Amino acid sequence: RMLTCMYCFCSEFHYIGVGVFFKNTASSIIKQIIINISYSNIRSSHIMTKLTKTMKRTFNLWFLTLGVITLTFWSCKKQNQPTDNQDTTSVSNNAQADETFTDVFTDVNSAASENPDLFSGDPSARTAAATAAGTTISTLDLGGVNPQTSTPCASVSVTLTNNTWPKIVTFDFGTGCTNSNEVTRSGKIIATFSSPMTTTNSSLTITFNNYTVNGTTVGGTKVVTNSGQNQTTRNYVFTHVVSNATLVNAATGLDLSWNSTKKFEWTQGIETPTRSDDVFSITGSASGTNSKGNTFTKLVTKPLIRQLVCSFIISGTVQITESTKKFTRVLDYGNRTCDNLATITINDVSKPITLRK
Repeated sequence: RMLTCMYCFCSEFHYIGVGVFFKNTASSIIKQIIINISYSNIRSSHIMTKLTKTMKRTFNLWFLTLGVITLTFWSCKKQNQPTDNQDTTSVSNNAQADETFTDVFTDVNSAASENPDLFSGDPSARTAAATAAGTTISTLDLGGVNPQTSTPCASVSVTLTNNTWPKIVTFDFGTGCTNSNEVTRSGKIIATFSSPMTTTNSSLTITFNNYTVNGTTVGGTKVVTNSGQNQTTRNYVFTHVVSNATLVNAATGLDLSWNSTKKFEWTQGIETPTRSDDVFSITGSASGTNSKGNTFTKLVTKPLIRQLVCSFIISGTVQITESTKKFTRVLDYGNRTCDNLATITINDVSKPITLRK
């Protein structure tokens, strides 16, 4: 019985021990779980807090970056807008090239008009000046007594060899001379006639030798071809091709390269030997690189009118498109008033511009 009781006691103790063990074990596990859950919650909370802060910093940085980019873009757009609207470099460069190479042609054309041997190929129709000079013409007032002539101080020599072609005309401005329009030129213009100017498909090739206009050095080649007569008006039409032209003036910052193809229709004055009544209607296009290194194209949208009694184009419009500019430039030469003024329009905003040689 004692053994039985002892067994019972031991068994009960065992069960109690086991129960206590399991109780303690379960309690420990539960506590550990609670601790782990608490730690996890704390850790999760910490992570979430850290993540939230990181996200806030990232968002703030992103927002700040976006703000800076937007502000910079807006500022650049605001700064570029007036620049785009105000820059007239291509317009002024092209206008100067137009005036320069038109003057060159009118000078040569005047020499031909006053010397029918060059103009029509008829030696018997030479002017008094040609007859007096024999085989060479030397004049200080090309264009007669017209005060608007652009070459009153050039020495012009024309080699007259009857019907032998080609013939060469040299305009020599020496070391510099200023005409009545206050245009100073130096150097030489050399014109080679393949045949009389009024002969269809005849050509006139113009080159330069140290030629300058108001300090601007002029380079390139101009070829004028007789394209026949306008079938409607019966006016003579000449195709003008300017290749590899350059205008450089260190003092003004001008540095232009230019190419052009145009049609000159001789609308008035072809019947007379004087240049005072000559009028040309000009159409065509051009392209170049301006003084700032930007490329541009030019298109005549309304025929340019040039009266030789005036030193500048008196009417017509051209459109200038530049590679780096948003808005097209439109140059309007006015309504046949003889002056050096024109109007430039950019994005519906117009302002006057002064033309120059």
